[in-house]
Amino acid sequence: MIGSYKMDRFDSLCPSRVRAMLASRACRSSVMIGDPLAENEMKKILGNLTGLKSPWNCPHGRPTMRHLADLTTMRRLKVRKFVM
Repeated sequence: MIGSYKMDRFDSLCPSRVRAMLASRACRSSVMIGDPLAENEMKKILGNLTGLKSPWNCPHGRPTMRHLADLTTMRRLKVRKFVM
């Protein structure tokens, strides 16, 4: 709730150019495809993503996740459990 309030307040106070600049900097300094990560870093990222309002895309609309399994194929193979 508090995070939502802070974000709503930020959106209303931050001019669009400044917001775009901050989004660009955040995107460019983030983990990129091919960056090697330790297991604890991966877990931290996944944990942080669960707290986001829109975890599927960066502020520019680029995807932040990639599917590692085809759910249609898994259903056809009747795979019932996923291991994390």
